[in-house]
Amino acid sequence: MSGHTLLPWAVRRMGDDCFVQAKRLKPEHPYDIEIIGDDVNEELYPVEQKIADAEFIVRAVNSHDDLLDACKWFMEKVDDNTLVRDISRDGESGFHIRMLKFVAGLDEAMTAIKKATPPS
Repeated sequence: MSGHTLLPWAVRRMGDDCFVQAKRLKPEHPYDIEIIGDDVNEELYPVEQKIADAEFIVRAVNSHDDLLDACKWFMEKVDDNTLVRDISRDGESGFHIRMLKFVAGLDEAMTAIKKATPPS
């Protein structure tokens, strides 16, 4: 089985219909790839719910890799005791560089969280 369709995915609306689509595999292809289409009766599922569901899927898919990387990074920091400050090591060579890298990693994690959070 091959991997999933390339990111990013997007929500496309046509009237009351809502689709989750991925980008074209090649620029010369005339169509995007439709991942999820809408053939559901509007009486059962209101348009607003279909749009919200599609947007949720797109946010989750497009944020997956960044969030997974952020979680792995965090666990590495737990394992190497970066998250537990030992003030006796503050004077060690390279301490400040390690902390700068740690803060940069926190920034990447916050960016991933923001990407996965729905707009307010």
